Amino acid sequence: DPACYEDIKIRRYTVETPIVGFTFMVNEAGEVLLITRPERLISGVDVL
Repeated sequence: DPACYEDIKIRRYTVETPIVGFTFMVNEAGEVLLITRPERLISGVDVL
């Protein structure tokens, strides 16, 4: 989902695989700003 942070558009992506999930954000310049550590996914439970 696009979001604005200090006048910079940032897109946030959540990546889920059958085993782990992680989130990263990319700014307009295409720079990766944040990557959450991979979390093991538990069936039926959302890990944030």
